[in-house]
Amino acid sequence: MNANKNRLANGLKKLNDTNANIAVLKVNIAEMQPKLIESNEQLKITLEKVNKDKAVADKKEAEAMIEKEAVEKKAAEAKLIKDDADFDYSQALPVLENAKRIVDNLDKAAVGEIKGYATPPPLVVTTMEAVVIMLGEKQTAWEAIKKKIMDPGKFLGEVKALDVTTIPEKTWKLVREKYFKMPEFKPELIAGKSVAAGKLCEWALALSKYQLINKDIIPKREKAAEMDKILKENMAILSATLAAVKEVKDQVA
Repeated sequence: MNANKNRLANGLKKLNDTNANIAVLKVNIAEMQPKLIESNEQLKITLEKVNKDKAVADKKEAEAMIEKEAVEKKAAEAKLIKDDADFDYSQALPVLENAKRIVDNLDKAAVGEIKGYATPPPLVVTTMEAVVIMLGEKQTAWEAIKKKIMDPGKFLGEVKALDVTTIPEKTWKLVREKYFKMPEFKPELIAGKSVAAGKLCEWALALSKYQLINKDIIPKREKAAEMDKILKENMAILSATLAAVKEVKDQVA
């Protein structure tokens, strides 16, 4: 009988203790509820910000990709222009090198023969007029030409050192119209009168051919250089934008 009473008493005590614990828990939950609500609100705000930041990052990334595609397209266009200029130059360079080889094969003695003429053949005069005009001379009378080549070594030095790009366009127009268009202005015909004059004729025509090609190369190279400069600036801006987008995306990932 006593054992039953003890078990009953213990059971009631445990029940009372449990009820007390539940009451305390209810109080704690009631006290925590505002904090939980506040935490949920903060979480909601944080998630909204994350989603907003992600949306902004996605938009910026999409814009950056469009810009990247545009920059790459311009880079391809610039490369085409540069490649075109390089190809033209590869065609022109042998012409210039050939012109240099021609005058390298000239010696002072050969030029000396020309100045020895008292009455030179007309084709020799024609050739030498064209040559001294290309060298920047204004006087083309035979006496002036003889004076120009009085020192054959100095004259050949000027010929070899001539920078074709410094010859004015009006000078090219003059020699092409007045001399180069003449049917008899041919190296093989002129060489029959004077070997040196024939080589100078060939040299003048070679420089003319090179100048015509090079004249088209220069604007292409200038355009390619201009585009390359702009592309480098755009690539720097694009790289900074992509880096900023990556940073934001890493934060919201």
